[in-house]
Amino acid sequence: MGDPGVTGATGATGVGISGYAYAGVDTQTNISVTASGTDIQLYSEEIPSSSVSYNTMTGFTIYETGYYFIQYNINLDNFIGANARMILNGTEIKKSIVTGTSAGTTLNNGFIIQLNAWDVLQLQLFGVDNSVNLMEGDGASVSILRLS
Repeated sequence: MGDPGVTGATGATGVGISGYAYAGVDTQTNISVTASGTDIQLYSEEIPSSSVSYNTMTGFTIYETGYYFIQYNINLDNFIGANARMILNGTEIKKSIVTGTSAGTTLNNGFIIQLNAWDVLQLQLFGVDNSVNLMEGDGASVSILRLS
């Protein structure tokens, strides 16, 4: 073998993850859904970071302004016609809305959004007045990744 060649130029840096949070419900939980919206309390498991924290009463609090990837999953034990969405400071995030269909009992979505320090996010079911059970295992969860 010959001598090593010249080292090339450093490539561009890509998008990384500089903060995160996760919260979920892993036990079967009954929720009374209202047409105007019912927050899902994610109390079974919480993984906060310095960028994002979770509180069952208020939701996710963002501590650093930036772009975030948000993904949620809701697994229901029966179809009730409910829809799902994320709420930002009391207002729905349009691109987060998933309309329930008779084809399944899973509602999930992922999207990128710019958030500011002290913004608050909540996961909701809405659109019907009915009761539903979250499935055991991953009944509902939210993952938030701060993109750098």
